[in-house]
Amino acid sequence: MQVLEGSAEDVHDIYNSILRDSRNTGNVILVEEEISERNFPDWSMGFKNLETCSPEDIPGFNDLFNGKLDKETANINKEKSVRLIMSFASKAQEDLI
Repeated sequence: MQVLEGSAEDVHDIYNSILRDSRNTGNVILVEEEISERNFPDWSMGFKNLETCSPEDIPGFNDLFNGKLDKETANINKEKSVRLIMSFASKAQEDLI
C-alpha cells in the first residue's frame, strides 16, 4: 500500500508511471481527495521482504488481511485499509514528539 501526496498534477503523473511499471499489479485507488497539509510530511519508503524473515520477528507486525492483500480485498476492506495507512501517519507524528 502506498500514499501519494502533492499537487494533483504531480500525484497523477506519479500514479500513471506506477501503472506503466509491469512490477505493479492489482492497483486500486482507495481514496483520492484534496488535503490542506500532508499526512506524511517526513515519511520515507520502507520495505520488508517477508520471504526472507519470519513475520513474528518484526515488532508490531499484524497480518490484518491474513496474507491476502489484493485489489479485491482492499476494495472490500476500504475503510480498514485506509485506517491501516493512516495509523502509520499517527505513529510518525508520535515519533516526532
